[in-house]
Amino acid sequence: GGFIIMESTTTGAWTLTNSGATGYAEFADIDRSTVSGSAFTADSSIDQGTNVNWSFTGVVKKWIGTDSNWSSTANWDPAVIPGTTDSVIIQSGYTTPLTGANREMANLEIEAGATLDIQGNDLTITNTFENQGTLKRYGTASSITETVNKTDIDSGTVYYYNSGTTI
Repeated sequence: GGFIIMESTTTGAWTLTNSGATGYAEFADIDRSTVSGSAFTADSSIDQGTNVNWSFTGVVKKWIGTDSNWSSTANWDPAVIPGTTDSVIIQSGYTTPLTGANREMANLEIEAGATLDIQGNDLTITNTFENQGTLKRYGTASSITETVNKTDIDSGTVYYYNSGTTI
C-alpha cells in the first residue's frame, strides 16, 4: 500500500471544508492545503508543508540510504525527510550520518547491525529511543559538544569520539 496523495494540481493551495466535528484522515500525503471549519487530524500521514488547520501525527520513516545525505528524500521510505512528529528507524546494515543540522523526532530505533553517526549535531527525541545497534557521538578534549536528550541503557553501543586525549 501507499499514501493517498492530497495536493493541488497547480502551485496554489486547495481548501477542504469541514462543517462537522474534527475530521480524520489516515495514510495521506498532504501538501498546500487549508481546512476551513473544524480542524482535521492526519494520523500516520505526511505533512509536505504549508498546510493550515491540520494536526499531523507521525509516520514511521526508514533509512534506505542511497547516499549519506540525511536531507535527501531519496534516502527515506516513505520519501520524505523525517520531521518532529515522526518515528525514525535506522535499519540493520546501514550507517546513517546525521548531516548538516540538529534533528528532532518523536521516536528513534537503531536496529542491531545499524549505526547512527550524529557528527556533532544535536539529537532530540521527544518519546522513545531504542538502541540495538551503534550510536556515534563526538566531542572535544574537554566535553561532548552535541546533545542527545535520551539514552538506552540496556542495549546497543555508544562510541564517544574526541579531538583530544580525554572526554
